[in-house]
Amino acid sequence: MKASEHGLMKGCPWCNTLEHSLANCPETKHDLSMQLEVIQMRANMPSFQPTQEWIDVVRAAVANGHSPPSNFPWTIQFVKTLHNSLSHYQRGLDRVGFNNRKGLPIDPDTKDWESVQRKFPPFEGY
Repeated sequence: MKASEHGLMKGCPWCNTLEHSLANCPETKHDLSMQLEVIQMRANMPSFQPTQEWIDVVRAAVANGHSPPSNFPWTIQFVKTLHNSLSHYQRGLDRVGFNNRKGLPIDPDTKDWESVQRKFPPFEGY
């Protein structure tokens, strides 16, 4: 959970590299299922993508018949409020394992798909 001062993780978690970002990943770029999986992997943790980008991915996937993930990454604003505590949460994850999110804070704005949609309504154009 070594998020930057901007509230985002760097690199690509799918390829485990800093050579490119998740947004530019050749493996996931055109595969909504893979993109949803990466979003779910970051549930209750900092994201590798700006909040609006992963929300747009989920919206596109739902519009194409996918179910939204059950959990979501933290917003950038939430990460910034926790920035000084992230190493504490990382140590807890290291003890219990990456797949055990028990004890991690839940961002009220991304606690479920309904909350995400309320907080970040779709852009309606001009």
